[in-house]
Amino acid sequence: MIIKRITWIVCALIFIAIVFLPNRVSNKIKNVFLSAFKYPLSASEVSSRNLAGLLEYKHILQSNSALRREVGLLKGRLTSFEEIRLENLRLQKLFEFKEKVLFDTVASRVIGRDTTNWFNTIIIDKGTNDGIREGAAVLSCSGLAGRVIEADGGVCRVMLLTDPVSRVAAKIQRTRDEALLEGVYKGLCRMKYLPLESKIMQGDKVVTSANSGLYPEGLLIGEVISISHDASSLYTIALVRPEAALMKLEEVLCVKEVKSSF
Repeated sequence: MIIKRITWIVCALIFIAIVFLPNRVSNKIKNVFLSAFKYPLSASEVSSRNLAGLLEYKHILQSNSALRREVGLLKGRLTSFEEIRLENLRLQKLFEFKEKVLFDTVASRVIGRDTTNWFNTIIIDKGTNDGIREGAAVLSCSGLAGRVIEADGGVCRVMLLTDPVSRVAAKIQRTRDEALLEGVYKGLCRMKYLPLESKIMQGDKVVTSANSGLYPEGLLIGEVISISHDASSLYTIALVRPEAALMKLEEVLCVKEVKSSF
């Protein structure tokens, strides 16, 4: 602003001087003044433009910074809304499943995993205060997930089907062949002691057996993905992929007791 003001003052003085001088003299002086002040006036104009450009650039930077902060806040809100939407979808599926099963169940959230057995044990936010007891079956909306192995007032520890210690009396739904299902690593289960003459096939569904003392009959466990025989060729072995996404569990149902179907 100061440079601009000085420029205008100089121009005014030059104009006044030229106006009050005789034309013959003023024309000569005009040429001299124009030659003398050509570059200073040009430089001052450039400086004024540069200063205005810098101020505008600063304003743009401030506006961009404010916009980036606003975009960041909006992205955070969108992420939160998406989490809420996905949670609502999961809960809707879970409660639809809850209405279909003939069991009295309690909905629970997964609040952690056992640090000593991260892949095969989860912690849920319901316990004995909610009617859950040790040994209770734990379900996802897709099928059997595991069973409660420790129950406290407000929390429970759940052993998943894939834990090597897990044992479930199961059967092939199509052929009705029964065997023992145990957990193995890599998120799978293994069905042992199937008859050699069993007609099982890849893709067969596996469900809980009536012979299980812990789980209600007919709960979906998973699907047969491969078939083999033991080393002694005494029985057939089936590798089973659980229907429930055990590593992604966020909400589950704990079975309290079997409802009467009559």
